[in-house]
Amino acid sequence: MKSFSTAFLILFLLSCDRNERDQGATTESLFGKWEQIEKRATLAAGWVPLGSGSFYIVKFENDGSHTTQQGNFINSYNCTGTWFTSGNALTMMSDCGRGASEEKVHYGITDHTLTWVYDFSETGRRFARSEEVRW
Repeated sequence: MKSFSTAFLILFLLSCDRNERDQGATTESLFGKWEQIEKRATLAAGWVPLGSGSFYIVKFENDGSHTTQQGNFINSYNCTGTWFTSGNALTMMSDCGRGASEEKVHYGITDHTLTWVYDFSETGRRFARSEEVRW
């Protein structure tokens, strides 16, 4: 009986460990609407809150398109374009009415927060998933 109890305990602990690993391996989707909450100009400066009245909202669609709205309380502009990922590299092609542009960033999503850092740069942005409609 003692060996049965020991075997049961071992199986129970192994199943708990596997369940925790499976839950930890789950990654959030990039699809949806994200609102910028912080920015970083340099590593030394760290992440700072986005200034009052400024905004950057990006919505990633599952068909490979995206829309952004950015600016401040005085002026803003909207952009449309396409996007694709390769590993943790995100490339966004946009047209904001002033010609085509391309942004290349490295991104990660942790605890409902999207963080991206521009290629070959210390600058970056942090976003929170947004359900609020501001368009």
